[in-house]
Formats: sequence, structure tokens, C-alpha cells
Amino acid sequence: MPALTYVTSVSGLHVLILCCFRPQHNGKFCQGSARLNQLCNTKPCQPSGVDFRAQQCAEYNSKPFRGWYYKWKPYTKVEAEDICKLYCIAEDFAFFFAMASKVKDGTSCSDHRGDVCIEGACEPVGCDQVLGSKATLDACGVCRGDNSTCKFFKGQYVLQHRANEYYAMVTIPPGARSIHVQEMEISTSYLAVRTLKRKYYLTGDWTVDWPGKFQFGGTVFDYQRSFNRPESLYAAGPTNETLVFEVSCPSVPVCLDVR
Repeated sequence: MPALTYVTSVSGLHVLILCCFRPQHNGKFCQGSARLNQLCNTKPCQPSGVDFRAQQCAEYNSKPFRGWYYKWKPYTKVEAEDICKLYCIAEDFAFFFAMASKVKDGTSCSDHRGDVCIEGACEPVGCDQVLGSKATLDACGVCRGDNSTCKFFKGQYVLQHRANEYYAMVTIPPGARSIHVQEMEISTSYLAVRTLKRKYYLTGDWTVDWPGKFQFGGTVFDYQRSFNRPESLYAAGPTNETLVFEVSCPSVPVCLDVR
């Protein structure tokens, strides 16, 4: 006799569980997985909304940790295989801890990807919001697109200036996608990004930021720099404000690729 259990999770994940008990008339037990996952509530969250992973960390605020109480926030600077574990960092302290072996089903794997965690594993979500789909955005953000509606911009910055100054290379408007900035060879210069009002998001006021992911302008920028490779900066976009890309102390050409 089959039995169906339908569960709705507040995290935006429907779970359908099929159970077969005592098959009759020489029947067989159900084959394959007994669990079917489907996304729901796929509309973008409000910017003021509370992050689901943050909610899970906050649940430990009222629980003593080694005899003390802390305020916990999500910590996601972990290896890819650990992204679906609940790592939390103590607010105003420098330590983090794995509070749970897995986050709740439906938790986003990261802030800038649509993939979700299910049963402790990061599962892909296509641009069509279908779990397990391989549908992707093209360079200008069209789901399953072929770049035919894109307008591409590409250029090189090859001027040299005096040291100890910032020089603007290019200004990109809101709505830009697939942004690439790449040095042509290793140099002593640094890439910087600011707004039109001279608010620096990356490497401003002569403070050089470490490589990593930076969230600004409505998207996440991946800043790469090492001793044996040229600098690079990439963002999928879209941006939501005008951004000015600069270079400090330029000594070699910088190749700019903006789409």
C-alpha cells in the first residue's frame, strides 16, 4: 500500500516523499529515490530580508558555547566541499565554528550563486529556477540565450603616468555584465574601483586590498592577484550603479574587457 507525504519548507523547497508498504499481488517496492525535491518561492528576495543562513546561525545566540554566549553570523570562506555545513563566526571575535554538519535544505550555497544545499550537498539550479537544470545565462543575462542580444565593449589601456597617483581607465554604466579586467603582464600597479562620488570599493586611498571576493555595485567581484600572475577582476553582474575602474602606479599596459 503506497503512502505519500508532502512537506513544504519555509526555505523555498518542496519535498515529496513516496513510501511503499507491503506491496500486494506480487508487487515490488518502489524503485529509485523516494524523495523528490522542487524549488518554490523563486522570486528574488527583498534586500531588507533576513538571510536564511544568518537565521540558522542566530539560533545559537541563546545557547552557551563553551560556557559563554555569543552573537553568531554566517562564515562562508570555507572549502567548496564544506559550503553546505553551517559555519558561524562569533561577532566581534576572530573565531568561527561548524555549528552543524549541514545547513537546512534550501539554503543558498553562496551569496552570488543560485545553487542550493540539499541533504548537505550543493545542488545546481539553472537560470530557469529548476533544480538540477543545466540552463545558463548568456553574457548579457538571457536565460538559454546565445549572446545575440548583447552589446560588447573591449579595449586596452596602454598609457603610462607618474607614480603615486590613480588614473581612470574606463567608466561602466549600470546594467553591465560579464566584466573582465586583466593585466597583460605582471606589474607594480594595482587595480582600483570607485563610484562617481569617489567612494572606493577596491584598493582606494593607497590601501591595497587582499585578493578575494568583494560585493559592491549590485554584484560580486572576484579579485585575483598573486606574485607570479597578472592581476584580474571579474564579475558576472549586472551592476546597479556607475563604476569607475582605475589603476595606481601603472607601469605596463592593462587589458580591459567589459561586456
